[in-house]
Amino acid sequence: MRCQICDDDKLFKFLDLGEHPACIFPREGQLKDEKRFKLDVHYCPKCGLIQLGHPVDQDILFGDDYHHIAALSSSFKEHLKELAAATAAKFKLGAGDLVVELGSNDGALLEAYLPHKVKVLGVDPSDVSKIAIDKGIE
Repeated sequence: MRCQICDDDKLFKFLDLGEHPACIFPREGQLKDEKRFKLDVHYCPKCGLIQLGHPVDQDILFGDDYHHIAALSSSFKEHLKELAAATAAKFKLGAGDLVVELGSNDGALLEAYLPHKVKVLGVDPSDVSKIAIDKGIE
């Protein structure tokens, strides 16, 4: 295995969580044959990257069966609003500051930062990110 950033081959595994299915909703009849993937975490001492030891193909993780839409839960949206307010206050965020979210999905967390007048940027490989883009969240 080689580092995904610096290509070094001296990684070491520090966490092994066994095998797990992808986080998708299987269709009827697929559950018994649900594929499992190794979930272990490695550290690269050369560049400091912490990474999965066996990345799963994005087409499997973020295909047609990917449905994580945070904004569908009103209690979760309220939690994100409180989180954004607390972090904006703690770090004195305002105009000119940038909040970047990796794995931003539908942009619900970034949307919660908008009243704090910060710039926001979401990074997400799934089609769900189109929801954020439609709301004007880059």
